[in-house]
Amino acid sequence: METAIGQLRGRLRVAVAARSSGMARLATLDAIMERVLGARERSLLSPIPALLGTRFGRLRDAERQALADAESAAESAAAAAAAAAAAAESAAAAAAAAAAAAASTADPADDGAVVADGAAVAAVAAIVPGAWLDTFRDEMQSILLAELEVRFQTVDGLLAALRTS
Repeated sequence: METAIGQLRGRLRVAVAARSSGMARLATLDAIMERVLGARERSLLSPIPALLGTRFGRLRDAERQALADAESAAESAAAAAAAAAAAAESAAAAAAAAAAAAASTADPADDGAVVADGAAVAAVAAIVPGAWLDTFRDEMQSILLAELEVRFQTVDGLLAALRTS
């Protein structure tokens, strides 16, 4: 980005300088300002790729952790539901003398296990895999557009001077 905009800026300076002696002074002033402020601009904008890389890693790791937490919660909920169903079946078998009574108490426990499994799946599904990448893409686009705007300010100024001359 810096190279392409620098080349564009140089071509604009040549075009501005060719208009008049006053415009040539403006082009000279722009060249001096670019040399003076260029190092500072580079030092301020050069950490952006590293910061974006760090942000990428954090978002990716956060999603992995959230998925792992949701899966472990789902597994523990499923295990708890299975234990509750087994306890309900054994209690029903011991308490009931007839086979019909045991079957009628086992059905509600089975329904509870299905509901618990459904809630566990819903918890994992609530975390949309890849959503972090959309977030990162939006953030990166905003940052790069802001950098482009900063770098284009001088180009815009030279274009405005060229249009008015």
